[in-house]
Amino acid sequence: MNALKTLLLVTAVAVCPVAVKARQADASRGKRLVIAENGRVRVGIDTSRKGALAEFVWKASGRNLASTAAGDRSLYNIEAVDGQGNLRRIASDQAKKSTAASKNGVVTIVNRHDAPFPLTVTITCTVETGSPLARWRIRIENTSDLNIRKIMFPVVEVSDSADYVLLPACDGCVIEKPGQNLRAGYRKELLYPGSASAQIMAAGLGSEAGLYYAVYDAQGYKKSFTVKRTKTGVALLATHFPVDGPGNDYEQPYDVVLAPFRGRAWYAAADMYKTWAVKQHWCKKRIVERADIPGWLKKAPMSLTFSLRGLVGGHRGDVSAAFESVPESAQAYTNYFTRPAVVLLAGWQGKGYYISPHYFPPFGGRERFTAMTRALTEGGNRSVVFLCGGLYWTLARKPPLGNYDDWECFRREGESFAVVGPNGDTLVSGDPAKRVGRYAYLCAADRRTHKMMLDICARIQDLGVTVTQFESVGGGQPVCYSSDHGHPPGGGNYQAWGYHKLFEAALKQGLARDNDYALTIEEPGEFYLQVLSAYHARDNAEYRWPRGGPAQRGVPLFTYLYHEYALGYLGQGSPLVFNTKRRSRPAELLHAMNFVRGKMLALSNWSTSPWPAPQELEKHQLKMMRGIAAVLRSPGADYLMMGKMLPPVEIRVPRTRVRFWNWQTKKAKEISFPAILQGAYEYPPVPPGEAPDGKVGYGYAFVNIARKPVEFEVKLVPPLAGVTYSVGRYGEGAVQRLGVVAGKPRPIKLALAPGESTFVEVAP
Repeated sequence: MNALKTLLLVTAVAVCPVAVKARQADASRGKRLVIAENGRVRVGIDTSRKGALAEFVWKASGRNLASTAAGDRSLYNIEAVDGQGNLRRIASDQAKKSTAASKNGVVTIVNRHDAPFPLTVTITCTVETGSPLARWRIRIENTSDLNIRKIMFPVVEVSDSADYVLLPACDGCVIEKPGQNLRAGYRKELLYPGSASAQIMAAGLGSEAGLYYAVYDAQGYKKSFTVKRTKTGVALLATHFPVDGPGNDYEQPYDVVLAPFRGRAWYAAADMYKTWAVKQHWCKKRIVERADIPGWLKKAPMSLTFSLRGLVGGHRGDVSAAFESVPESAQAYTNYFTRPAVVLLAGWQGKGYYISPHYFPPFGGRERFTAMTRALTEGGNRSVVFLCGGLYWTLARKPPLGNYDDWECFRREGESFAVVGPNGDTLVSGDPAKRVGRYAYLCAADRRTHKMMLDICARIQDLGVTVTQFESVGGGQPVCYSSDHGHPPGGGNYQAWGYHKLFEAALKQGLARDNDYALTIEEPGEFYLQVLSAYHARDNAEYRWPRGGPAQRGVPLFTYLYHEYALGYLGQGSPLVFNTKRRSRPAELLHAMNFVRGKMLALSNWSTSPWPAPQELEKHQLKMMRGIAAVLRSPGADYLMMGKMLPPVEIRVPRTRVRFWNWQTKKAKEISFPAILQGAYEYPPVPPGEAPDGKVGYGYAFVNIARKPVEFEVKLVPPLAGVTYSVGRYGEGAVQRLGVVAGKPRPIKLALAPGESTFVEVAP
């Protein structure tokens, strides 16, 4: 009988483009697998474990990318609340009865959970002909009185020998050697929209192989992305949030996708995600095509951050002198670096840092404040202020940060449209004794929130401010369980579209009053790219939020995915070094990362020290900044501001170590970097789905962050045969012409002194 089954199975594989089969696994393992496969991947579902993922085999390598212990991991976990308010957890391996079927490339598992919580869970995994993607969906029929709050699915475990895990934490990060560096039980969760800027995770598994995990959802449904260190490996999982209510069902309206990718670096996984992402609404237009982004913002202005309250302290309490110094200092830096400035006026809020929404009158008074913004504009510069917490309502602050209590006003004017927690109460967060104090969120989907925020944005423009920034990280907030805000309680996509509608209206309102107006957000969020002018980035963050956890290193994931669709700038995190005698290598590194990752030149001052003249800056930092400014005055600016980011070129350089200090942990850490940081770009960016033509140029940004000169070789490969490319080099000093490239690849040799920046353009 077994021989007959084998014969029939071989015949089926030979005649079907997608073979789906069931087979008995090795008896010692005691597992029965249902398998879906094509010529590229094989997915094995263990029916003895009620549907756990036992195999995800990449046929090109013959490797099972799931860990050997993955078959013991439940494929889904459900969190629900019963009628008495008790939390209940239900896993796939607890099903009373499980059946599996396979047909036409689709494996279907039906799990029936018994009383007292009768649920029927249906899982499908689809493997299409010729595709490396396995597409997963889950449906839950709830015939109990349970209120299902969360569904974690699919839970995929990789080996604890993984080289890294890629996460969309704001600008992007990797956790290096998670099996070695994370303790069992470690968990990092990112909300989308919110701290997860995109819907992709990946695990690098050595030998040029990796596992890609992504959600293909274009409608902004609330979810989260999690990496978890288990006792046997590293688990990746997405969490889905149903609409709330006793007896609620759930049907996943999008695919969760698994696939193999080739290459040790994460760029190959990002390329897979971008292939899908550029077809979505948030990639409708590239920066070069958008008329609603003002021209001054596309031309790489310098970002300067001034702390108004700090300046007042530095001027011995003389508010007028402090305010007058802002346009004077900004003009000095504008003249020295020959870059217009956009000046972030930190501490502008009338009642104190991070106190909202009672921003007015502004700190220093309306007359003094508007005189300052007018002077900035008359000097050819612009100003920006941020809305603390975005949609926060500050309730209380305590010393040493100042006494503040706004509970009465909030209950009277704001609580009716504040985010409601799962227990039905207003969701209140924070500590009154800490920086942001005690606060509540205002629901992004409620029309009253929109009305209030649009009024605030208009009043900010009345102060002469050019740019408004929402401090809503990635455009996210917790799930709202209210039934009175015009959205269903619990999960859904109302929050994403609520923010989208608010941003769209704010941008339209601002541009109607001022063609130079811009709207930005703290940290990127893919869903909002077309309704924002720019975003505040932290591409250069190392050993601090949002990359401060165990073994976390920053990578430019969001920049790589969306550089040609989203302008990024960083001002608040690049320090201005006042001690002209002391070198700060972390400061140099931050400038260098800003440069190669396509962000604007930036400086900030949060202290009480007056701004020094530009030429008084420490000589190493000044040298690096002058080189970057020179590139941003060259054709390289278009590549670095609006071009498409490419994978880095292969160069051989030594490594250098930089020592960082974390002010929160009070600990220092040395981190190793290549001595030469680099970024590669294409400009004009080729539209999605089109091949490059003879008009496309390629640019390479390089900067030496080591203490010694570095020589290296770069191989320039012209993209099109028959096209001749001229090679130019930009930086401090005269433009260098390095000849032409045609036909065969031609390597060029470069030598950079410590702190030297340069940009090489290969243009038709």
